[in-house]
Amino acid sequence: MKNLFYVILGLLFVMAPCHAEEYLKANMSFLQARKLVLAHGWHPYKTHLTGEDGFPWAAIERKLLNRGMEEISSCSLGETDCNFFYTRGKTCLQVETRGEQIKWMRVIDWKTVTCPPQE
Repeated sequence: MKNLFYVILGLLFVMAPCHAEEYLKANMSFLQARKLVLAHGWHPYKTHLTGEDGFPWAAIERKLLNRGMEEISSCSLGETDCNFFYTRGKTCLQVETRGEQIKWMRVIDWKTVTCPPQE
């Protein structure tokens, strides 16, 4: 019976949601989320020296870099979805945002991932 308890406990752990960083919330301000991520021991993870695939940084990416947000990986055009990476130990946290201006950027998703290669 005791073994069954541990099996069930293990299954619950495996089936836990991928949103391990419970302090983050969907639609939270990116600036607020960034403060929380850094306060919880995550560090900016720089993936590119130039824009994605060697292209120049887009305008929003340059603005983020100029504000010291070196964890920016890429932003799309249109609805301006951006990916940010943070590291803690050997794990990376990917935070996805949406918004055309930094002050209006909102968190749309986050998850722990294998860290992408650095340039």
